Amino acid sequence: MRVVLDTGILIAALITRNTPPDFIYQAWRKKRFELITSEWQLSEFRRVSRSLLAVEDITVQGVSYTGCHKIMNRRSAAQVGGDQLNISWFCPNNVGLVKLIHTASNSSPGRSWTMEFDPSQSTP
Repeated sequence: MRVVLDTGILIAALITRNTPPDFIYQAWRKKRFELITSEWQLSEFRRVSRSLLAVEDITVQGVSYTGCHKIMNRRSAAQVGGDQLNISWFCPNNVGLVKLIHTASNSSPGRSWTMEFDPSQSTP
């Protein structure tokens, strides 16, 4: 069987253990399928993997999380009409996104913000 995987699945498989992306990665390592990719995807993989800033512990709305992935995503003016920077914290064990900081160039009120998520009120 030949399989194409989304770049996000490939990255998640390498940074989190015992999750569905990791199970897919382990199946590939055991040669249960052939992984198909392209030069474009390899370039995207290199770009995205460099965006992982750190693995750190974080407290959001009084709840402590360990081993969260701090990820930076920068978009240029040509892509979105103004330079933007997002820093996100994704936590393991099906917690998902817990904090997002967004900044935009030429910031006016409402263009830069921070969001903290209450995991009891959202789904991963």
